[in-house]
Parts: sequence; structure tokens; C-alpha cells
Amino acid sequence: MFIPFAAFAPGIPKKEIEPDLYGLEPGEFVTFLKSLHEAKRSGKHWDIRLGKPDIGLFSWATKKEFPTQPGQSIAVYQQPLHKYDYKNFYGVLPTGYGAGYVHKAEESPIMIRSVQPDKLEFSVDEGGLISRYLLQRKKDSKNTWYLVNTTPNPRLPEKKKYKLISEQSARNLLNHLGSKIVSVQHKIDGALSAIFLKDGKLELFSHRISNVTGRPIVYTEKILGPYNLVNYPPELDGSVLLGEVYAVQKNNGDERILSPAELSGILNSGLHKARDKLEKNNIELRVFVFDAAKMGKGDDIADWTTRPYEKRRAYLASVLKYLPPNFHLPIEATKQQDAYRLLAAISKKRHPLTQEGLIFHPAVGVPYKWKTFDEDNVYVVGISPGEGKYRDRGIGGLLYSNKPGGPPLGVVGTGFSDELREMIYQNPEQYIGRVMRVKYQQKYPTGAYRAPVFVSFEESR
Repeated sequence: MFIPFAAFAPGIPKKEIEPDLYGLEPGEFVTFLKSLHEAKRSGKHWDIRLGKPDIGLFSWATKKEFPTQPGQSIAVYQQPLHKYDYKNFYGVLPTGYGAGYVHKAEESPIMIRSVQPDKLEFSVDEGGLISRYLLQRKKDSKNTWYLVNTTPNPRLPEKKKYKLISEQSARNLLNHLGSKIVSVQHKIDGALSAIFLKDGKLELFSHRISNVTGRPIVYTEKILGPYNLVNYPPELDGSVLLGEVYAVQKNNGDERILSPAELSGILNSGLHKARDKLEKNNIELRVFVFDAAKMGKGDDIADWTTRPYEKRRAYLASVLKYLPPNFHLPIEATKQQDAYRLLAAISKKRHPLTQEGLIFHPAVGVPYKWKTFDEDNVYVVGISPGEGKYRDRGIGGLLYSNKPGGPPLGVVGTGFSDELREMIYQNPEQYIGRVMRVKYQQKYPTGAYRAPVFVSFEESR
């Protein structure tokens, strides 16, 4: 792309460096890019820029490699403000300031989290994954800044495998409500999330570890936007809760619970696309908080199910009053009559929130789970091409196996939204090897299923 020469240099209206990061607002998305610059005068280095059309591109240069791991930090040196159109330039700058070869290496949308004259926090949209960074001006320096990778990398609580029971066993357990069983809760088919309260911040993570980064996948920005500061008492710091993320679409006073496939389309999207879809379609992500894996700093996260559930449930109530309004406690039955009504409403598909089943919390120990249909977890081992309207734009289905990398046992071809079909088609490497939940009518001796239907990629209760 050709950039006309300006008063000082190509793409640079003036030589002076802007003293403040003006014009950036928390919550907005702006352009972020890295370019390789082989300059004749200063040598090979990286140019890092961010901005938008009405203000231009704030720019920094560094010879250090970009800090991709949490905690890594490099020094970067602020450059003059560039024109926004300069982001598309590639080729050779023949003379003057910056003369040499320039090539754009990466461009992404970023969400501004907070901005001050000498400090900027932002989240980089990496197409389903999120990385966080801090730009901090060095004290008593005009041009020297530090770029720090601040992506969280927590220790997740162990995902407990609930005991799957039949409807008859579920009815038998209802007779023990008030003694062996202390709480019966409806099961929402959402996405399991670990919720952390630390240093005055609220963070949410998927229980799935990214096969790209090896770290937990961050949900925080998709659910809360740029604001995750929470004012809570010091004794709650260090708490780790468990919740189920689900999505609700509001329309003229009515609410619709999105299907697991629709939810997957949001949570597996890039940050910018996900937030845009939530806003345009009046969708709210909510968090049903059902357990406490760690109750404050001094508690042990190792095996919380050995503690009485009534104590864990009471702790949830003490924490939830400090959390945002889209977080809520379990809707539960603690009396047999109410529990039988709950079971009947779900089995007859009359419950407004779910048709999935029930969770039975014993006084101590791992909960029981009753589901209204048969389902299994399988491994994605391949993709079948789309036909008809999905040709060259979406998948036809996903090949599954009962073990990682195993031979295909069949194809799941239904249950996907059009959006999810296109997302998988565009980035197949992000889905091969993933755990997929399917419901089915019958399981054959070979391990294949009759009429399998995609439920979700997310691991739930």
C-alpha cells in the first residue's frame, strides 16, 4: 500500500511524541498490530501500535521479542503518533526516518480495560483465546515504557465427576432429602466455570485447558466486559467458587435460555465478535454459582467435597451479595414436596430454565446427577465437509472416537448452529482433540451411537 510522505516521515504527521494516551475509552475495541521493521539506521526491531481512525496509532518500538507468557516484560520506546492508514503499509521506506523494510506480522482487535496518561491495560482478542497486557511508562521517563504480559494463569480446582443415576434412583434419593441429601437443584446445561476472588478482582475461567497456550481459557471479559474490580471484605480474598455459565436473550419482557450449541458459539468466538453479538442480540451471560471450592485464603482447594455442603452453600450466600447482578445462587429444593415438583417439571419439560435434569448434593461427598436423556463425552478426531449451503463455508459434522486420537466411530452431524459450523470450518485445529458432549438414542456394541446430536464442547456438571 502506498502512503504519501507527510511533513516528518511516511505515516507520521509530526515528530513530537504525544504525552498522553488520549481518546481511548474502557470497553471499546481498537486495532492492535505488530510489524517487523528492518530499519537502516536503528536495525531490525518490532513496531507495536494501537489506535483507531479518529486518533491515529500510538506507537512503540522494541528489539525484544513480544512477551507471550504471563509475567514476561520488555522495555518499549514510544514513537510519534502514526496515521491510522499506516497500519496497512508494507514495503520499503526509501529514505529518512525509519528507512528500511516494513512488514505487518499480526493484527488483532483489543479491548481497552483501563487507561491513564502513563498506564494502559488491554485484552488481545486471539480468536477464542484472550491475552492481557499492561503498558506502563517508566517513572521519570518520557519515552520508555514497559510492556507486561498480565494474562492470569490460576490453579483450577479439580473437576469432580458426578455420580450419574437413573430416574428411579433419583426418586429414591428424594426420600432422603433432609438427611443424607441436603439440597436438590435443577441442572443448567451451560459451561462450567471456576470463579476466583483475588486482590479485589473477579476472574472466571473455563475448566478446559487450551491446547495452544497450555493455560485455562479466560471467560472474564466475555461475561463482565472490561470491569472486574469487586469491593468485598478482606476475609473473602482467595475464594474459589464453581459456577455454570449460561446465556439469556431478552425480548419484550420475555427471556429465552440459549441452547448449549448457541452458547458454544459465543464462548468459542473471539472476544470482539462475542461482545458484539451479546450487545446486538440483547443477550446476557449469567452465572449460576453452585459450590465453593476454596473459602478464603487459609482454605485448602484440594478436596472441598469432604466438607459439609450446607457449610459451602452458606459461604456462597455470604459471597454472592458482593458479586455483579448476573451472578445468582442455586434455585434449590430442601423439602421433599418441592423436590418432587421440581423433578416433575423437568421430566415433563415444563421448567423455564432447563430440561436437563437434577443435581443431588449429599451432606458430604460428590453430588449425584440425574439426566433426562442419555449422553456421553467423546473426542473429536476429524471433520466431515459441508454440503449444500455449507459447502466451502461450514462443516458437515464432526468425527468422534471414544479415546483421544482413536479411530472414528461415527459422525455427529446435527445440533450445530450455522455460526458454530462456520467457526469450526475456519479454525479446525482448535477443535480436533476437544471433548464433545453428545446425546443419543442408542449405543451400539462398537461404541458408535444411533442418532447422535451435538450438545456442547463445554464440560458441565
